[in-house]
Amino acid sequence: MNIKGGVIVLYCKTRWTTAYKSIDDVLRVKAVLENMAANHSDLLTNDKIKPIICSWNFFNELKVLGFVLNPLCKAVLALERREADLSDCYLELARISLAI
Repeated sequence: MNIKGGVIVLYCKTRWTTAYKSIDDVLRVKAVLENMAANHSDLLTNDKIKPIICSWNFFNELKVLGFVLNPLCKAVLALERREADLSDCYLELARISLAI
């Protein structure tokens, strides 16, 4: 399988954006993960991973979580700018309410 993009971003507890990028990366390699769970489960190092990948709602729940985190991450990044002020906060809250 040919997967476009870079490496999978590992989750980091200190950054919202890495949580979103990690979810996005897992969704990007969905076909590979499903193929691995179905045909190469001996390569999985944790026995709990296969049932999670094979469950019907795992990837759907990731999509929902990504849908919610995406506008939040954009807001956090916008508010971390040096020039950000209270009006930027209001604008980002409005964007979040429109997105969700």
